[in-house]
Amino acid sequence: TQRSLAYLCLCLCLCLVMKLFSSAAAATRPLMMILLVCFTLVAAFVEGLKVESSAGLQERALEEELEGMSRSLLAAVAVNTTASSVKSANRTAVLSKQQDVLQGLLSHLKESIKKMNKREADGKEEGKKQTERLEKRLADEKAKLKQTNLSKFQQELLANRTRTDEEELKYWARSRTLEHGLFHSSLKVTHGLMKKADAVIAAYDSVLKTGKLPAGMADQLKAVSKTLTTKH
Repeated sequence: TQRSLAYLCLCLCLCLVMKLFSSAAAATRPLMMILLVCFTLVAAFVEGLKVESSAGLQERALEEELEGMSRSLLAAVAVNTTASSVKSANRTAVLSKQQDVLQGLLSHLKESIKKMNKREADGKEEGKKQTERLEKRLADEKAKLKQTNLSKFQQELLANRTRTDEEELKYWARSRTLEHGLFHSSLKVTHGLMKKADAVIAAYDSVLKTGKLPAGMADQLKAVSKTLTTKH
């Protein structure tokens, strides 16, 4: 895909910058570091797009599964109007299997929330470590810049290093903000899907136990199906 090709180009550019960095003079290395940070930021952005796209595809697949189950149960109740026919052996077996699939879907959503919480905690911890490391280094560099016995070359070198570290600090701050925003968006979507899955599972449970679908539950199923359909 175009996104994968762009990511490959960025990796090649990073390799080129690293090669130049290894052979560059000490005075030009801070500039190389700034370029490296910029390339890393763009690469992280591309990777974020890939993750977001994958999450979106998974979300649509789960929504389609819920929509299909809702329509299936509504169709079963509409065709089989009496309790005895709805509770026939064949129909019960089919609905029972579909309910098992829904339970598996709900378990998957719960597991996804656990993974999201872990990724958020790990990302927060990593961001904190990197921020503390850079802030300490910046403090040392700014303290050295105040010394009066530095040569012009040393001053320029320290100034360049300070600018590089400031840019890297900004990168980590932006990265953490983007990750945190994506975490809350994903969490909101997943909780919404879990609520819909609970409603559909409750409807299946009612039909399997009583052979009937209460009007309130039928309205909920129709609302779920309508909401998911209008999003595509």
